[in-house]
Amino acid sequence: MRRIIFIILVFIFTDFLSADPQQLTSGAGWKSNPSWSPDGSKILFTSNRNGNVDIWTIKTNGDSLTEITANITYDDQAEWSFDGSMIAYCSDDDIRIISASGGTAINLTSDSFINGAPFWSPNGSEIVFHSNRNGSFDIWKIPAIGGTAIQLTFLPGNEFEPSFSPNGSIIAFSSNHYGNYDIWYIPSEGGTPVPITSSQEDELEHNFSPDGLQIVYNYGQNPYRDIFTSLINGNNPQQITFYSGDDGTGTWSPNSSQIAFHSDRSGNYEIWILDIEQISIGDSNLQNSNKFQLYDNFPNPFNPTTTISFSLTTESTGLRLTMSEQAESTELVIYNLKGQKIKSFSINRLTNQPINQIVWNGTDQTNQPVSSGIYFYALQKDGKALASEKMLLLK
Repeated sequence: MRRIIFIILVFIFTDFLSADPQQLTSGAGWKSNPSWSPDGSKILFTSNRNGNVDIWTIKTNGDSLTEITANITYDDQAEWSFDGSMIAYCSDDDIRIISASGGTAINLTSDSFINGAPFWSPNGSEIVFHSNRNGSFDIWKIPAIGGTAIQLTFLPGNEFEPSFSPNGSIIAFSSNHYGNYDIWYIPSEGGTPVPITSSQEDELEHNFSPDGLQIVYNYGQNPYRDIFTSLINGNNPQQITFYSGDDGTGTWSPNSSQIAFHSDRSGNYEIWILDIEQISIGDSNLQNSNKFQLYDNFPNPFNPTTTISFSLTTESTGLRLTMSEQAESTELVIYNLKGQKIKSFSINRLTNQPINQIVWNGTDQTNQPVSSGIYFYALQKDGKALASEKMLLLK
């Protein structure tokens, strides 16, 4: 008898409750482009408070304002390395790196082109940036120790502001390929670009959430922009600032409880911090006492790999399942359209994190490649599908 697999569609949405933002910086000059340190203790930003445009840091409690660069050049668009030890920034249209404690900067580019918005790979080996070195603005990457830059995007139009996802699998960026600026992504090694957002307004200056499941970005056109978030596939956009002026460059705290951004709401551009409470709403009719959240895989469609994210919590307490509870009977299973099991992953092999992630490379249980087509992935406990989603493998 053919086994019939019933697919239970569970929709996961994320809403935010937010308080009024609190002003972090003050004093002379404007401040912009915040970036939260990986340890959560400091925020990196750009300011002309000493007359020249330089890179600064400030503790999140407002103490210890520190100037990192003190040059006659225009220093902007600074980003921490993922381990917090280094900073990359743009200096008069060239890409530089410097120790997080300051010191002598090293040029990664030194040419007549406009290079900007550097962003580190998670392992610190590469930096992506935008450049017009081939005519229009495209996304490029260069070894963090210096070397030859490699072009990653070739879309008609202009591409700006690249960033690696926390797991390093994709690079997101803004592009005006369809007229206004939308957020797109490509595989980190290059490939076919895919749009994430699509609206009549510009979406720019994005950043990934620490778990890699969401993005924060500007929505609108200067000087009337607000901060929005969405899932990384563009679903469930949420407006989180409401101001009739300019809010920009949102950056998540490492624990996802706050978003820092710059705003002119005080009459001067300053850095502000917004406390947010994230609420996940799932299917309330699950057939057991545990709450399972299965998120959309990303990218989708995909080739050759995609990341499947999920969380396991005890509904009554909100605590994550213990490893022994997970190991008893929970697994992630991939099926083809005929309902045949293609591959399964035992949950006990994963770390007990708020969000777990599995990367599927398009192979079956014997590690043989599978064909293009539609596949389903399901969280199962005691042989019952608790949540499932659909994905498309394209070769």
